[in-house]
Amino acid sequence: MEAKGALSGALLNGGALVNYNGKLGCAANSEQNEWRVIFDRTSTSLMLWVVEDVEKQEWSERIYVLPAVWKDVVGENDKLIFVGVTRTNEIAFSSSYQTNPYYLYYLNLERNTVVRVEIRGMDTFKCWVYCTSLDHVEDVKLYGKCLGTS
Repeated sequence: MEAKGALSGALLNGGALVNYNGKLGCAANSEQNEWRVIFDRTSTSLMLWVVEDVEKQEWSERIYVLPAVWKDVVGENDKLIFVGVTRTNEIAFSSSYQTNPYYLYYLNLERNTVVRVEIRGMDTFKCWVYCTSLDHVEDVKLYGKCLGTS
């Protein structure tokens, strides 16, 4: 599939490929035509391209203006990366580096809201970067089998 124009620029600069309503999408931050994957409290919009027709290689371009509360919810020094889109179409962001406390952010475009969720206990891990994934499910019963306790 060929990417043209602004989409090509976004992909070359690390735009995130996502599942958006069952379709391939690409999200990026565009401030003054400089494509970035980092969002901060000064970010004002989110660009999202969605494949509308695979055969014709047609992409739609959507620009979402971040709500005014974005700058109040996102911390002054926070640098966020786009994680993906939840099943309820909330856009998820996480910190691009280790922070204490560690937060996930959920942007709901329909309600124009931003929610910050604190993840406790992350300070026990001594690492520089966390990898956040959406919709990850594990069967904890398997741990018992591995440990011989079940």
